[in-house]
Amino acid sequence: MRTLLLLAALAAPVPAAAAAAAGEAEARYGIAVQGVRLSAAGTMLDFRYTVTDPAKAAALLGHNVQPVLIDAASGARLAVPAPAKVGALRSVTARVDGRALAFRVEGARAWALAGFRSDVTPGRRSIPVEAETASGRSLRATAAVSVGPGRFPVEQITIEPGDDGEDLLAAEVLREEWTRLLGITSRVTPLPRWEGPFLLPATGPVTSIYGTRRAYNGGPPGSPHEGMDLGVAPGTPVVAANGGTVVVAQAWKVRGNAVIIDHGLGLFSGYYHLSQIGVQVGQAVSKGQPLGKSGDTGLVTGPHLHWEVVLQGMHTQPLQWTQRSFP
Repeated sequence: MRTLLLLAALAAPVPAAAAAAAGEAEARYGIAVQGVRLSAAGTMLDFRYTVTDPAKAAALLGHNVQPVLIDAASGARLAVPAPAKVGALRSVTARVDGRALAFRVEGARAWALAGFRSDVTPGRRSIPVEAETASGRSLRATAAVSVGPGRFPVEQITIEPGDDGEDLLAAEVLREEWTRLLGITSRVTPLPRWEGPFLLPATGPVTSIYGTRRAYNGGPPGSPHEGMDLGVAPGTPVVAANGGTVVVAQAWKVRGNAVIIDHGLGLFSGYYHLSQIGVQVGQAVSKGQPLGKSGDTGLVTGPHLHWEVVLQGMHTQPLQWTQRSFP
């Protein structure tokens, strides 16, 4: 419990309290704290450190627990530092909710991003992490992650009789396109291509937030809204939120004219209902580069841009990617 209180103090909004906790961390546990950050919502703890005294650090790291608190609309950053005398890491593996995390190994340090959908089951997860050093030594640690429940509104949407949207709401149409999307966004390329915070892909008011439960024609709320909608006029320029490679640039039934960018390490962003597509599959794009123009294609009740950010098949809160850098 004392360790948990110390880590909580490191994230304190009062600089003096945080500085005092950092000093205690080095004196008591032999770790130099590099950063402790919270999300804009105050629900994500990002704890990064290096070992300065392996003997002292054993009191903390011997338990191999890094508490990270997130909400249902966020993702967690897991850092696995190697003790000072271990040397470079060769590989790191871990699974959360049955999904293998994609680690980026950087010398004696490795990191991964774990994404959670808005309808994730709340609760505590213990994530065993295994690593192998360049010399063949095996390391093990456990990341303790607590996922809290999210609160999301219900949005009533009416599709007029005879509207093409009725056909697009058919279960087989929705399932087929969802399976197709999941197959694309579950892929992992080894190198991260994004840098810094993401950009909003268009300028306009938010007309539907991430996680909203949608009910059509008076029916019960269904699956959550997997991204956010920006109310922009047809023909509004849409730009890449960050750097990557275009993996989809074509018309889909529900999502309309769609562009999907692979940002590397299992991270993707999607731009839907476009009136025009200005890029091709395989094309490398940079942050802020034009992708096309907004429109009202696919399943819509009016012109808008749907933007989403997907991490290894898990749709995450897009706005969090604009508010801070990952990792």
